[in-house]
Amino acid sequence: MRRAMTTTATSVLIDAGSDEIEAAFRRELRWPQGHRVNLDSRLMLLGLKRLQAGLAWSEEAFRACAVVAGSRLGSMESYEAFDRSLTDGCPAPLAFAHALPSIPLACASLCFSLRGHVLTLMGGPEVGLTALEQAMALLRAGRASHAIAGCWEVPSETSAHRYPDDGRCRLLLVALDYRSVERFGTMAIGSVSAADADTDADAGPVARLWRHLADTHPECAAEPVHE
Repeated sequence: MRRAMTTTATSVLIDAGSDEIEAAFRRELRWPQGHRVNLDSRLMLLGLKRLQAGLAWSEEAFRACAVVAGSRLGSMESYEAFDRSLTDGCPAPLAFAHALPSIPLACASLCFSLRGHVLTLMGGPEVGLTALEQAMALLRAGRASHAIAGCWEVPSETSAHRYPDDGRCRLLLVALDYRSVERFGTMAIGSVSAADADTDADAGPVARLWRHLADTHPECAAEPVHE
């Protein structure tokens, strides 16, 4: 039986249907503005909440950490909701605002009072690996003492046309600190992505990032994602 949500000391993996995400969000998050955010943001907030609960970091360290997360298409579900609202003659401007790819981490900054570098990346299936590289670069440069890197995917009509899609929401976040620089070594930007680029043409960002962690640093990897 596949475990839908898995948390370890240094990573969190969520692989669940949208209804499961909604139910878990209502149960675990107590953010007054949470009712306004879209599914992408709820997935990100849920992941960060679960990761924080499993870390030994202080509250101050968590708030000051850098967060780098990537997505392949961003919040396409919100774009589609806005388009449907226009077709129905009842424009929903909030849906359009939430469609910006940076909204999930913007919501995270507000919800968790984050003060460190917060970066949203867009790219292909290697975007999670790129996020890991960028977070490590911030640690090596001394721009942050703690960092969180990862990626997320939320199904939409658009993603179903472009990529193999089973209708599940996926997110993988990994926590890093100064010791991670020694464990991961020196990674030139682009080197990991290039090495893993041809591993599986159909693998999404979450699966590729998990596979890289499982192959190189299994202590940082939660259970596998089946895509």
